[in-house]
Amino acid sequence: MPDTTLPGGIYRIWLSPDHYYIGRATSFKRRWATHLWHFRRGSHANAYAQNCYNLYATFKPEVLEALPTEEHQIAEQKWLDLCLAQPGCVNLEPSSEGRKAGWHHSEETRRMMSESRQGHVHSVDTKARISAAHTGKVLSEEHRQKMRINSSNRRHSPETKLKIGQSATGRLHSEMAKLKIGQARQGQTHTDEAKLKMRGRRVSAETRALIAQNQTGSAWVCKVGERPKRVHAADLPRYLEAGWERGRNAR
Repeated sequence: MPDTTLPGGIYRIWLSPDHYYIGRATSFKRRWATHLWHFRRGSHANAYAQNCYNLYATFKPEVLEALPTEEHQIAEQKWLDLCLAQPGCVNLEPSSEGRKAGWHHSEETRRMMSESRQGHVHSVDTKARISAAHTGKVLSEEHRQKMRINSSNRRHSPETKLKIGQSATGRLHSEMAKLKIGQARQGQTHTDEAKLKMRGRRVSAETRALIAQNQTGSAWVCKVGERPKRVHAADLPRYLEAGWERGRNAR
């Protein structure tokens, strides 16, 4: 902890080697203690800063400027203008006056924040920390319901659909992936509402043509104790060597 006998002013708190928070205080010691108390409880008002602390468990404050109280706001605004659009700054407010009810970022500020983060790629270590932070996390039923509602109202744009289709073209699941998918679907049943929607669904002529095209050059194989499956002609010899038979009914 830096020397806390200094007067108040502008400070910076490093939350990782690359992320920091800018603030002002009349008493550095009290303000830093308040920040650390909230970080440890997971209740910090700045969710971005809280996530950084959760990942890196780092809290290294430093004094940027020691100033009289009447100069704090102007000095903080100077530092915010300098740092907010730069990578690593986790401050959410562009104004030293703080957020007011109904306040929103301007389009210019949003653009600057977006541009500052474009091309940013997490390191392997950061990805591992993010994964570890989410491992074992259980979402509440209320949270799950909100996610369902948001997903049900979401519609991909034609451009996004095209990108998804292009990325999936030619991609084949591994045998292990197929096994996991099958296990996940075992015992799964459709709701009455879903069944009703499926009965009323009509496949377009274009979709039927695509299905027929995809099935060309494939064959059904079966095996005792296994569900029949359609495989590509190129994969047929491998299945036959593994004891599968052509057709849909095992003998």
